[in-house]
Amino acid sequence: MPCCRATAADLIRRTGRDQRGAATLEFGLCAAAFLALLIGTLQVALVFFVQHSVQTAAESIARRVLTG
Repeated sequence: MPCCRATAADLIRRTGRDQRGAATLEFGLCAAAFLALLIGTLQVALVFFVQHSVQTAAESIARRVLTG
C-alpha cells in the first residue's frame, strides 16, 4: 500500500517549482506601494490648492479693504 503523505523533502522540492499565486503576491506588494504614493500625491495637491485659495481670498479682502 503506497504512502499518501508527502515527506518534507517532497514538499521542499514542490515549493521551489510552484509558481501559482506569485503574480497575485507581487501585485499585492506593488499595489500597496503605488496606492500609498498616489494618496500622498493627492494630499500634497490638496494642500497646495487650499494654500492658493486662502492666499487669493486674503489678497481679495485686502484689496477691498484698501480701496473701499
